[in-house]
Amino acid sequence: MPHLVFEATADLARTIDFNKLLRTIHETFSARGYAKIAVIRSRVFIPEFALSGDDEREQFVICSMRTTVARPAQMEEDMAQCIHDAIRDAIERGEFKGPWQCGVFREYVPVERFVKSSGTNAS
Repeated sequence: MPHLVFEATADLARTIDFNKLLRTIHETFSARGYAKIAVIRSRVFIPEFALSGDDEREQFVICSMRTTVARPAQMEEDMAQCIHDAIRDAIERGEFKGPWQCGVFREYVPVERFVKSSGTNAS
């Protein structure tokens, strides 16, 4: 189950259609056989304050990709590159003017180190 956690600075985030970005990544992961759409978990956080080095103008979008299913290293690299390219394309399509950067962290967490519960509450 890939978990994709995006952190984006506010000025840059306002120019990105995150709904479209996440759907694109989910659909691409499914089409390429990386993961079924139903098991991908994505969310976006926009902090109130952020600073990139000493440049108050520089904006960023960083994704942390955590996986609990062991995959070949090349597949994990391909997954990260897919996310990176989708973020970069979303930034370039947007209207943000100024310096920016994007990146993806990869982290494999063995399933035995993941405690999970699931359920459905009655309405």
